[in-house]
Amino acid sequence: MIIDTITNLKKYIFLIPNINKVVNFIKSNDLMSLSDGIYEIDGKIVYASVSTICGKSKEQAKIETHDKMIDIQIPLTDVETMGFIPRDKLTPMPYSEENDITFYDDIPEQFINVNLGEFAIFFQQDGHAPGISNNKKLKKIVFKVQL
Repeated sequence: MIIDTITNLKKYIFLIPNINKVVNFIKSNDLMSLSDGIYEIDGKIVYASVSTICGKSKEQAKIETHDKMIDIQIPLTDVETMGFIPRDKLTPMPYSEENDITFYDDIPEQFINVNLGEFAIFFQQDGHAPGISNNKKLKKIVFKVQL
């Protein structure tokens, strides 16, 4: 897991080369003006999902992992709290290959705040429970990047 400011995202290109496509998308678009939906950046290799969700409590947020993609999650309207637990501590659950996601009933070990102007990167080994907020509506963008 990585948490940093959006202005530093380009510094991680050495680690994940396809981040360059995300950086270019961010430079070319006003993220706040994007409507909810999927935005293809490089087919199924890099794409963005903009959504307005109902904020969840820590108890409501489900832990998830992904096998093929990493998440770069950016809150757009408010601080978003995200639960975290290493994947190797999670109870095995069925994987949905079609959606590249596994959901878990476990409880995160810790919670982190991702502030406006920041991002969180979650890798395959990172169990994360996003969407925690006291606000009824939270707009965010999640970039899915294939490694």
